[in-house]
Amino acid sequence: MEQSLQVISRQERLEKWASRIMACRSSGMTIRAWCRENQVPEKSYYYWQRQLFDAVSRQENPGQPAFAEITPPPKQTTAPAVTVRCSGMEADIYNGADATVIETVLRILKSC
Repeated sequence: MEQSLQVISRQERLEKWASRIMACRSSGMTIRAWCRENQVPEKSYYYWQRQLFDAVSRQENPGQPAFAEITPPPKQTTAPAVTVRCSGMEADIYNGADATVIETVLRILKSC
């Protein structure tokens, strides 16, 4: 029972950080500037980013190492099409956003 609670707690933290990382990436700011503005230690940001990539990799390829090319999103020059706020968290969604990304962001916000 205790182990399942730890798994749930870790999942909640992963979802919280997924939302933060999405917010940072869609902000058009550098990671350093976003972290400073949101009072998030950069080391924590990069730690949880790595944890999220590892978790996704394990889900897609259990037991196999995986590599993915990460391309930063283009710098946004327009305002977001929609800003979703829930439980003190915020996610900006821009025109042309991938439906899967939107679904994931909304699922994470709903769970918070």
